[in-house]
Amino acid sequence: MEEPQVRHGASFRDLPYEVFGIIVNSLGDHPRSLKALRLVSTHHDDQIVHHLFRRVSLSMLKTSVHSFTSIAAHPHLARHVRVLLWQDLPSTDHLSMFEDEIREAGPQRDSRRLAELFRLREQVRDRVASACWMRDVDGALLWHRAYFTVSSEYFRSWFVPALASMPQLNKLVIEAMHRSTRIRGVVDPRDGKRPVTAEMLSDPNVPRAVRRVNRRSPQMGEAASMLTETIRQKLEEHVCEHSRLQAESRALASVWETNTEDSAVYNSFTYGTVQRDLWSNVTSLDLKIDRVDAATMRDVCGALSAARGLTRLGLISETRREASSTGFATAAAEDFLLYFSEADTTIHNLQYLRLEKLNFSTDQLVSFVWAHRATLIGLGICDCAVSHADIEVLRENRCPAFVHSTVQVRPWQSQSSYIYRWPLATAPGDQTARGCVAPLARSQPRPGGRPQHMYAGSSVSLFVEPYRFSAEAFRHRWMWARTEGDETVYYWPATGALSEPTSVWKLTHGASGETRYGSDPRVFWPDWDEDQAGDAAEPTPFCREFRKFVNRVRWTYRCHPPVKVPKGATRFDEAVQQELVRQQVW
Repeated sequence: MEEPQVRHGASFRDLPYEVFGIIVNSLGDHPRSLKALRLVSTHHDDQIVHHLFRRVSLSMLKTSVHSFTSIAAHPHLARHVRVLLWQDLPSTDHLSMFEDEIREAGPQRDSRRLAELFRLREQVRDRVASACWMRDVDGALLWHRAYFTVSSEYFRSWFVPALASMPQLNKLVIEAMHRSTRIRGVVDPRDGKRPVTAEMLSDPNVPRAVRRVNRRSPQMGEAASMLTETIRQKLEEHVCEHSRLQAESRALASVWETNTEDSAVYNSFTYGTVQRDLWSNVTSLDLKIDRVDAATMRDVCGALSAARGLTRLGLISETRREASSTGFATAAAEDFLLYFSEADTTIHNLQYLRLEKLNFSTDQLVSFVWAHRATLIGLGICDCAVSHADIEVLRENRCPAFVHSTVQVRPWQSQSSYIYRWPLATAPGDQTARGCVAPLARSQPRPGGRPQHMYAGSSVSLFVEPYRFSAEAFRHRWMWARTEGDETVYYWPATGALSEPTSVWKLTHGASGETRYGSDPRVFWPDWDEDQAGDAAEPTPFCREFRKFVNRVRWTYRCHPPVKVPKGATRFDEAVQQELVRQQVW
């Protein structure tokens, strides 16, 4: 009987696309394996590159900058980048690698050995600093601000062009650098072989419990924290510009996810249009609305109705008070409440709802609460059109929508915008409608600790694309000083490290001829258009620091030492000051 022939012609390079995709997906968290797979001759190299370069990392190490800019310099790699991973390097001012020996030597035991250990520690510290393009800065505020200004300008010089080459990048993840990450070129001088890692750059005097709760502050300086905020802002501008070029929806969503204490990830920020599955895995959500249109609100409500696990929701208006006449905040609240009242859908498992700085009627609120009567337990109303008296009237009339709900009306809101994991206790100044306390709210204990550290969820800001002039803030910088005689305040354009960028603009509306001071013209005129004749934005120095200088706040003198008023400086007019106060800018 003839034996069956064994086929030897099958090749790994000829695998079907779907089968190869399964293999690549299984290696998604193993970059070395993916790089090895690229060495195999296949027809699916683009699929490997997509998984290999969809996440790029960046840190204060010079080596990471080289890798990041190298990827950006190759368009066939940069077009696959989706996520930027910022890795926090622990403070370079602390070295735990010598602490045990220093403690054993002690000043009373071996002074020579102690001096040698301190010398070695400073040697390693200098080498670590040289491996970083930016390092933590402690000490005088004046030096700190000057250093960060110079560093941030250097950072923008290569970071912004790199972003432009990554059109699909829309997410920033901030996490701790892995403990085993090596600081290239730095070794332990005691043996000359052991590499210095990120684990050795931590403060041994900070209790472990404090590190776990306040994960960032003990391990890094303020300059690095300010830098991550700069990265976030530039990424937002990048996504907005890409959306403008693609003629996509003007309203975008900024999703801020905060993780629990046991996670190495601190925060993640995602920017993009509102998708129906945006909150599919979210249980707690703060939704901040900044002048979005009705179509966007319908998309938002559709995404909320698809969020099956959502139990806590905060709806907050980020529009300034003087914008109430534009009707944006009113329309957003009405669109939200009416969508779930009129449509045959609900936020399926919603238990707690907080409404803040919104305008709506009691009828709209009653309809929404009645539609969610099966699950809704707590309702918080802060600084809205509906008052405590309105809720009392509903209670006295035995409105069935509020029989089993805790209703809390607050005239103010603390700086923390978190939705707590437990029903809020009545604080001084709060008003809770009596007779509307659900049994579950009474029986649920309030855990100890600060609620901010116990929060895990998402904070989403819906916003419209910023104007182009806002990106010019750091190009229009200012300095100011007083004359020695009459001490008149003068200001002038400057480029030095101590100069302040523009944060307040003089806005002119061509159609009405009005002039206002602020940062967003939509707050005052919904039809303002920077490409329209007569609509203009002029940079001014009238920021918070300038106000402190004019009002002689002592802290400002540390930032702005006495300087000579140059020729051509502009005299600060008292009439302008009165106008800034009248418009509540100051």
